[in-house]
Amino acid sequence: MKKEEKLRYGYICAANMLLATLLLAALKFFVGWATGSIVILADATHSMTDVVVLFVAFIGIKFARKKPSERFPYGYYKAESIAAFIISFFIIAVALSFFYEGYTRLFEVGKIKEAWIAASTAAFSAIASYFMAWYLARVGIATNMHSLIATSNERKMDSISSIVVMLAIIMQFYGIKYVEGIVTMGIAVLILKTGIFSLRDSIASLMDVSPAEMERKVAKIIDESDIKGYKDLRLRKAGPFIFGEAKLLVNGGMNVGRAHEIADEIERKVKRIEGIDDFITHIEPYESATKKIAVPVENGEIASKFGRASDFIIFEFDGKEWRQIKKLKNKYKSKRARAGLAVAKELIKEGVNEVITEDMGEIAYHTLKDGNVKIYYGKGNIKEVMEKYKKGELKIFKKPKKVE
Repeated sequence: MKKEEKLRYGYICAANMLLATLLLAALKFFVGWATGSIVILADATHSMTDVVVLFVAFIGIKFARKKPSERFPYGYYKAESIAAFIISFFIIAVALSFFYEGYTRLFEVGKIKEAWIAASTAAFSAIASYFMAWYLARVGIATNMHSLIATSNERKMDSISSIVVMLAIIMQFYGIKYVEGIVTMGIAVLILKTGIFSLRDSIASLMDVSPAEMERKVAKIIDESDIKGYKDLRLRKAGPFIFGEAKLLVNGGMNVGRAHEIADEIERKVKRIEGIDDFITHIEPYESATKKIAVPVENGEIASKFGRASDFIIFEFDGKEWRQIKKLKNKYKSKRARAGLAVAKELIKEGVNEVITEDMGEIAYHTLKDGNVKIYYGKGNIKEVMEKYKKGELKIFKKPKKVE
């Protein structure tokens, strides 16, 4: 379901439920007044609170449907989260009110006229509230709108409370006390729990708490991709939608076009997850804690010409110590042209992160730079140069000297 379809679906649902709840509250007020049933009037007051709750949800979704503006470039989606936040306080207030009402009725047995009409109205209210809760939950889950889900939970409590009201009317008719107050207080505790959980979720959304379950789904998609890893995966909820970003770590030797293809594919897969509106990736080179350094060698010292060196020694540096791990014969030494280019490509395939050289031509230089290989200037005895590298004393090779 597309973004606008979700908002429209939620908007229509909130409008329909607002009207239905208003009519139900009016019916209970009329029956409570006609029969003299205080408990029905209290239930009607509870329903009027639901009208306020739904009105807030309706207004919240209406704002969320507004197009992004210059002042609000990310849209007004958090208006729906603010609505859910306000609704939670209403639910908590209703719970406390019910608890107090239940306590005051522990020792009261009021008189009621036409008990069967009052009981039938309560039964009808219970059934209507149940189906309204089911409808709100269905739309709330489909659109990922917390305000509708919060209102659905409140309607479930209203359905249960209407059943209790019906039983209380019957018991009241037979002169039984205590039961109505005790059960009402019990329902108040359940409503309070719903309000607290709803408040917790809406605060989490407003504070941009990353949804853990959604984060696991996104991480799984990234892990299955052809990259070295990722970092700074961030998700945030704005109303019914989730926005996110991540930094993708790719092999330094990977072609730029290929890296972007992988990033685009990850974004497409993540956006297919229900509830995620937008996901942005940033490509960064993968930097291992252990470096592989290549040095061109000629007669035991660093070669004066990069592409024409007899051999290449590859060292490994773990941040503390360096050691030789491989020696490559330069099979491109006698190549008539672009020997440096061929050597550069070979070193990138070997997974070299850094090169130390005395001289380098333009083509080799830019090939290594495009492969995210750092180039340092070094001359003379290899062991002495590697010790300088270890201490961080080598200078960056800033530009090529001549064409090879």
